[in-house]
Amino acid sequence: MPYINVSTSAKVNDKGKLLEEISILISSLTNKSKRFVMAKIDDNCQMYFDNETPSCFLEIKSIGSLNPSEMAKPISDFVHEKMGIPLDRIYISFRMSQLHCGHGMEEHLVKNFFRYGAYEDK
Repeated sequence: MPYINVSTSAKVNDKGKLLEEISILISSLTNKSKRFVMAKIDDNCQMYFDNETPSCFLEIKSIGSLNPSEMAKPISDFVHEKMGIPLDRIYISFRMSQLHCGHGMEEHLVKNFFRYGAYEDK
Protein backbone atom coordinates (compact mmCIF):
# COMPACT_ATOMS: atom_id res chain seq x y z
CA MET A 1 0.00 0.00 0.00
CA PRO A 2 1.62 3.29 -1.08
CA TYR A 3 1.45 6.07 1.49
CA ILE A 4 2.23 9.74 0.90
CA ASN A 5 2.48 12.29 3.68
CA VAL A 6 2.62 15.92 2.55
CA SER A 7 3.78 18.60 5.00
CA THR A 8 3.88 22.16 3.76
CA SER A 9 4.08 25.68 5.06
CA ALA A 10 1.70 26.76 2.28
CA LYS A 11 -2.04 27.06 2.84
CA VAL A 12 -4.00 24.57 0.74
CA ASN A 13 -7.55 25.71 0.04
CA ASP A 14 -9.05 22.44 -1.23
CA LYS A 15 -7.27 19.69 0.70
CA GLY A 16 -9.72 16.99 -0.46
CA LYS A 17 -9.10 17.73 -4.13
CA LEU A 18 -5.32 17.85 -3.66
CA LEU A 19 -5.35 14.52 -1.78
CA GLU A 20 -7.40 12.88 -4.52
CA GLU A 21 -5.13 14.23 -7.27
CA ILE A 22 -1.90 13.23 -5.53
CA SER A 23 -3.38 9.77 -4.85
CA ILE A 24 -4.04 9.38 -8.58
CA LEU A 25 -0.47 10.47 -9.35
CA ILE A 26 1.07 8.06 -6.82
CA SER A 27 -1.19 5.26 -8.09
CA SER A 28 0.03 5.91 -11.61
CA LEU A 29 3.72 6.11 -10.63
CA THR A 30 3.63 2.91 -8.54
CA ASN A 31 1.29 0.98 -10.86
CA LYS A 32 -0.96 0.24 -7.90
CA SER A 33 -4.69 0.77 -7.64
CA LYS A 34 -5.79 4.18 -6.34
CA ARG A 35 -7.94 2.41 -3.77
CA PHE A 36 -4.76 1.19 -2.05
CA VAL A 37 -3.07 4.62 -1.88
CA MET A 38 -3.27 6.43 1.46
CA ALA A 39 -2.58 10.17 1.45
CA LYS A 40 -2.29 12.70 4.25
CA ILE A 41 -1.69 16.44 4.22
CA ASP A 42 -0.61 18.88 6.91
CA ASP A 43 -0.74 22.39 5.46
CA ASN A 44 0.01 25.78 6.90
CA CYS A 45 2.71 24.19 9.09
CA GLN A 46 5.44 26.29 10.58
CA MET A 47 8.51 25.11 8.66
CA TYR A 48 12.02 26.43 8.36
CA PHE A 49 14.16 25.39 5.38
CA ASP A 50 16.99 27.95 5.21
CA ASN A 51 14.31 30.64 5.59
CA GLU A 52 10.54 30.89 5.88
CA THR A 53 9.76 30.89 2.15
CA PRO A 54 7.02 28.29 1.48
CA SER A 55 8.42 24.76 1.36
CA CYS A 56 7.17 21.19 1.21
CA PHE A 57 8.38 17.86 2.62
CA LEU A 58 6.92 14.65 1.20
CA GLU A 59 7.34 11.17 2.66
CA ILE A 60 6.50 8.33 0.32
CA LYS A 61 6.39 4.75 1.58
CA SER A 62 5.45 1.59 -0.26
CA ILE A 63 5.95 -2.14 -0.33
CA GLY A 64 8.08 -2.23 -3.46
CA SER A 65 7.14 -0.21 -6.56
CA LEU A 66 9.30 2.82 -5.75
CA ASN A 67 11.62 4.20 -8.38
CA PRO A 68 12.83 7.55 -7.01
CA SER A 69 14.79 8.53 -10.11
CA GLU A 70 11.60 8.30 -12.19
CA MET A 71 9.18 9.57 -9.55
CA ALA A 72 10.89 12.68 -8.13
CA LYS A 73 10.34 14.96 -11.13
CA PRO A 74 6.61 14.33 -11.69
CA ILE A 75 5.92 14.62 -7.95
CA SER A 76 7.95 17.84 -7.65
CA ASP A 77 6.26 19.26 -10.76
CA PHE A 78 2.84 18.38 -9.26
CA VAL A 79 3.65 20.14 -5.97
CA HIS A 80 5.00 23.18 -7.81
CA GLU A 81 1.97 23.39 -10.13
CA LYS A 82 -0.75 22.72 -7.52
CA MET A 83 0.70 24.47 -4.47
CA GLY A 84 3.08 27.04 -5.96
CA ILE A 85 6.09 25.75 -4.01
CA PRO A 86 9.39 26.54 -5.79
CA LEU A 87 11.15 23.39 -7.01
CA ASP A 88 14.22 24.13 -4.89
CA ARG A 89 12.01 24.17 -1.76
CA ILE A 90 10.65 20.62 -2.20
CA TYR A 91 12.22 17.64 -0.42
CA ILE A 92 11.07 14.06 -0.98
CA SER A 93 11.98 11.05 1.14
CA PHE A 94 11.31 7.62 -0.36
CA ARG A 95 11.07 4.58 1.91
CA MET A 96 10.50 1.10 0.59
CA SER A 97 9.21 -1.65 2.84
CA GLN A 98 9.90 -5.28 2.09
CA LEU A 99 8.00 -8.27 3.39
CA HIS A 100 10.17 -10.88 5.05
CA CYS A 101 8.58 -14.29 5.37
CA GLY A 102 7.85 -14.89 9.05
CA HIS A 103 9.74 -11.78 10.16
CA GLY A 104 7.28 -9.00 9.45
CA MET A 105 8.28 -5.95 7.50
CA GLU A 106 11.57 -4.21 7.16
CA GLU A 107 11.81 -0.64 5.97
CA HIS A 108 14.67 0.78 3.95
CA LEU A 109 15.45 4.31 2.97
CA VAL A 110 15.74 4.11 -0.81
CA LYS A 111 16.89 7.59 -1.71
CA ASN A 112 16.40 11.16 -0.65
CA PHE A 113 15.87 13.65 -3.44
CA PHE A 114 16.66 17.22 -2.70
CA ARG A 115 16.28 20.27 -4.94
CA TYR A 116 15.88 19.84 -8.67
CA GLY A 117 16.25 16.06 -8.58
CA ALA A 118 19.82 15.96 -7.27
CA TYR A 119 20.01 13.01 -4.95
CA GLU A 120 22.15 11.23 -2.44
CA ASP A 121 22.08 7.55 -1.52
CA LYS A 122 21.66 6.64 2.13
